[in-house]
Amino acid sequence: MSKSQSLNAEIYQALHTGTFGDWQFYKSLVQKKLKLKKVKDKKAQDHATLNVLELGCGSGRILCELAELRIKLTGFELNDELLALCKANISQRFDKTATAEIDYILGDFSKLEACFDQQGHQQKKYFDLIILPYNGIYCLRNEEEQVQLIREAINLLAPQGELWFDGYALPDPSEYAYESADEYSPLTVIDLGASKKRPERVLGVEELDVFQIEQQRFTAHYRFVAPEEEIINEPLHGRIEQIEHRYLYPWQLPKLCQQAGAKIIKLMADFGGQDMTATTDLRTACEWGIDAEHWVIGITKA
Repeated sequence: MSKSQSLNAEIYQALHTGTFGDWQFYKSLVQKKLKLKKVKDKKAQDHATLNVLELGCGSGRILCELAELRIKLTGFELNDELLALCKANISQRFDKTATAEIDYILGDFSKLEACFDQQGHQQKKYFDLIILPYNGIYCLRNEEEQVQLIREAINLLAPQGELWFDGYALPDPSEYAYESADEYSPLTVIDLGASKKRPERVLGVEELDVFQIEQQRFTAHYRFVAPEEEIINEPLHGRIEQIEHRYLYPWQLPKLCQQAGAKIIKLMADFGGQDMTATTDLRTACEWGIDAEHWVIGITKA
C-alpha cells in the first residue's frame, strides 16, 4: 500500500472498533457448530473443522478472533487497503500454520456469486457458516440488493449451513423524529499509533449525521482534526469521509428473508438478548419498546 492508502486503512481500524459483544457472539457461534460437527463425526474428532466466510472482514477485527480456533476461514472485502491491513494483522498475530487456513477474496459482496465464479478465483466453496457483522448489510443501496445478497449467500451454504448478520436498531419513525445535524460535533479521539517522527499520534473526530427517512438512508460524515500544534504537520487535518447506510427495521427482516428464499433460525434483540423469533407481530413488539440498540439474525435455506 502507498502511504496514503495505509493511513486510510488505519483510520478505519481506529474508528470502527465494533459493536459491544459482537466478536464474542460470532466466535461462540463457530465454537458451537464446531463442537456439534465433532459430535456428529466421532471418527474425525481431532480433524473436524468448519469452513467459515466473513463478508466485509475489514481490517480483520473479527477474523483474527476466529483464527484462534484453527478453522478454515475466508475473508471477503471490497477495499484493497483494508484487506492488506487484515492480512498484516493476522500475520503479526499468528504463525504460518494458522494463516495457511485463511483465504482472502477482494470483491464486492453485492455481486457475491459472480466473485466466486470469476475465472482466476478458487472454485466455488460451500460454507458451514457465513457471517456479515457490524451493520454490513446496510452498505447495500436498496432492498433489492439486500435481498440479492441474502439469496446469493445462502446459495453458498453447505447442508445445515447458516448465515448470520446484525444491524443497529432504529425506532419507528412514527414515534421518533430523526434529526439531521446542521454542524459537526465532537465524537471521539482516535490513536493512530506512534510514527518515526512522533511518539504518539492522535486525531480528533467530529461527526455530522444526515437522515433521509423515506429512503431509510443514514449518512455519517466524519471530519478529522489534529491538535492545533500538529496542524501544519498533519496531512489528515480537515479531511472528511462519509459512510452511507440503507438501514432496516427489525420487522422488515422476515419479509426480506422470505423474498430471498430463506427461513429464520433466530432473531434477537442485541447479542444474546431477547429472542424475537416467535413474535407474531414484530412491528408492534418493537413499537412497544423492545429495549435494544441492535438486532441479530440467523437464517438458512428455506
